[in-house]
Amino acid sequence: MLVVSSGSDVTSVSQLRQARVAVNSFDSLSGHLLLGLTLGRDIYASTSPVYTGGHLASLHRVSTGEVAAAAIDCVTYALAERSPQSTDNTT
Repeated sequence: MLVVSSGSDVTSVSQLRQARVAVNSFDSLSGHLLLGLTLGRDIYASTSPVYTGGHLASLHRVSTGEVAAAAIDCVTYALAERSPQSTDNTT
């Protein structure tokens, strides 16, 4: 799933072109592959991926505004919702 901050104006994936997007790692199926499938093969020409090392770190970067969005595994996001500080300011 793609997560943006709660105050974001982003309403469609196409608005993420040219944006900084958090991904946990280059070999992540739930992160990197998701972006490739949604934004197309020109992912590196159309976004600036920021590799964070983990989904929680990606959520943190969205909540601080460092990136426009993050590609997050839905199970990790559901678990993170149990700890409000992990998902504060994200939707």
